Amino acid sequence: MTQAKVSPTAANPAEVYEQFFIPAIFRHWTPMLLEFAQPKPGEHILDLACGTGIVSRFLSHIFDSNGGKPGRVVALDINPAMLEVARSKSNSQAPYIEWQEGNAESLLFPDGSFDLVLCQAGLMLFKDRAAAAREMHRVLKPGGRAVVLVWQSLKQNPFAKAFNESLSRRLGVDIAVVSPSYSLGSPAELSVLLSAAGFRSVEVYPVQYHTFVDDPASYMELAFKGAAAAVPFYAGLDDKTRSELAKDVTRDVEPIMKQYIHNGRMIHPQAANIAVAYA
Repeated sequence: MTQAKVSPTAANPAEVYEQFFIPAIFRHWTPMLLEFAQPKPGEHILDLACGTGIVSRFLSHIFDSNGGKPGRVVALDINPAMLEVARSKSNSQAPYIEWQEGNAESLLFPDGSFDLVLCQAGLMLFKDRAAAAREMHRVLKPGGRAVVLVWQSLKQNPFAKAFNESLSRRLGVDIAVVSPSYSLGSPAELSVLLSAAGFRSVEVYPVQYHTFVDDPASYMELAFKGAAAAVPFYAGLDDKTRSELAKDVTRDVEPIMKQYIHNGRMIHPQAANIAVAYA
């Protein structure tokens, strides 16, 4: 899929997230997440921290293509702007998806409401991960499953490492402050977190793919603005600061960016862990 050109200043963060991060990253990772999840017709499914809805949209494609239907699909996010974009992109395609605003750490669903909980690149960003994991377990039926994707540590993601090291230096803050997306990269930590929440038979699988960027020159500007829709640290920066940092960080990481640019397109490796856990 060719990535659409996105103006760094023309859209709000949620729209940039959809137009930039979805084709560059999540369009490629979502099928892998769902391959592990194996959703089945008739199942009640919760898409937790759904963002602009890429996982739920892929679910609708899966069920439509095989002639089946889910029993229920609920897509939940704490950010109303993300949900607004999600609805605009999918209502005509999958009118049965229920878009709901809510907090993953305190879900307003009865015990045992779902057969499958999906959480793509969200768990590491929750303020209280343990509470969110317990809530995932609580809303699953006995024997239900949670399938969770988190990024591996910066050590396993070299481009992200260079990016976040530059940002840390520029702002004069610890790297952990600017890189929460990579803060749950240990497979053991993820397994312990889910086991402590009550899950059994937790398996964590290391997986690798790539990020695809058709417009490397605008990469940082778009990444900074799109991240503001999902990562509190970036949301706390004003537009001017984000723009200035994008320019500075681009200069810092230019040598490593050049390594990944081929025929005008930037393709860099990305590593994640996918956990499959049963209630």
